[in-house]
Amino acid sequence: MRWAVLIMCVIGVAGGCGEDEHRPVPIPEAVAHPTDPVWCPRARRDESKRMRGAFDARRLIGLAWDEAEARATERDCTLRVVWEDGEGSTITGAADRTRIDVYVDDGRVVGVEWG
Repeated sequence: MRWAVLIMCVIGVAGGCGEDEHRPVPIPEAVAHPTDPVWCPRARRDESKRMRGAFDARRLIGLAWDEAEARATERDCTLRVVWEDGEGSTITGAADRTRIDVYVDDGRVVGVEWG
């Protein structure tokens, strides 16, 4: 019986060796296709309300990163890449009403949410 347990342990350890299979982190559907506006800058108290001069960051989806960044900068907003080519980034929890979190795949913005 002890040999069977020992063999099972060796097989279990050996099976865990080798290269880790890399699996890209999927983009949340709500980020890739937001149904509600993602205003920037957003209102202080009610994020769903539009402030004067704000733009809907959903318009950035599909743009090249450089173009998206330029358009956000024109509106005094900043972009923070939180996901790029299947890899998530570590981010702080500090909210900023002039920041939009973006998801980038192959140099294009594929998702947006409030930062």
